[in-house]
Amino acid sequence: MKSSRYRIALSQPLCNHRCRCQTGFVDVAADYNIDVDRIAEAITSRTKAILPVHLTGNPADMGKIMEIAKRKNLFVIEDAAQAIMASISGKPVGSFGDAGCFSLHPLKNLNVCGDGGALTTQSQAIYEKVKFLRNHGLKNRDEIEFFGYNSRLDSIQAIVAEYGITNLKIIQQKRQKNARIYDQGLKNLNEYVTIPPRRKNVEQVFHTYVIRVQKRAELIRYLEENGIETKIHYPIPIHLQKPCQALGYQKGDFPACEKQSAEILSLPIHQHLEEEHLDYVIGRIKDFYQRG
Repeated sequence: MKSSRYRIALSQPLCNHRCRCQTGFVDVAADYNIDVDRIAEAITSRTKAILPVHLTGNPADMGKIMEIAKRKNLFVIEDAAQAIMASISGKPVGSFGDAGCFSLHPLKNLNVCGDGGALTTQSQAIYEKVKFLRNHGLKNRDEIEFFGYNSRLDSIQAIVAEYGITNLKIIQQKRQKNARIYDQGLKNLNEYVTIPPRRKNVEQVFHTYVIRVQKRAELIRYLEENGIETKIHYPIPIHLQKPCQALGYQKGDFPACEKQSAEILSLPIHQHLEEEHLDYVIGRIKDFYQRG
């Protein structure tokens, strides 16, 4: 389907396990997103694109990223899997780079019943290529333009997503309200709890609400004992995951990311929570740290 702002191609996830991509990572900043001041030093003669991730539904600094990409003649592919409806100065993520990739996983703010996603682009060439890629590379019923994938989003999933769009603004606003309650309730615990910076020109959609905490393991146990489930998104940095061993990175190469992975904690943020639930979570966190 198409929109007036950019073209959208719905698909199931694409993956080619035989690919041999050359990947270089960049450390993160205090907002958990890519540190734009470190991008230039990571660019080599083999770099083809910058792939910023709008983690937790918080947009990366796309202004600076696009400046670097233009200067270095690089493509930009936005990983907006967690950030549908997020924006910078009113401009939605997925519309800055050459393409934006969104997830419609059941846990996302906009979901389908199984798994799926959407790609946005302002490029007619990319739009047409993805349409072929998601459908075996078929030009028509009998002719193959090039080998592609079976990554079509079936009609039932598309109907579910289309219905979800009607409630998306309400979901977004509720999550933002929940985040503001957390921010306000936890701000006086700055000795133990670090809330990431909130940029004034950014609309964050809070796929997750992630803070950094002291005594994380003990806090998790205490909250669980009090009926509060938490998660860690994510405990192992990607450069230390097994599939990335061939890239040659070692522990200590990305100190900011590694420090954050040892401290981050995701609190419940979904739109079905009431203010009394949030107050309960805040109260138990305060109890934990005040007891010493």
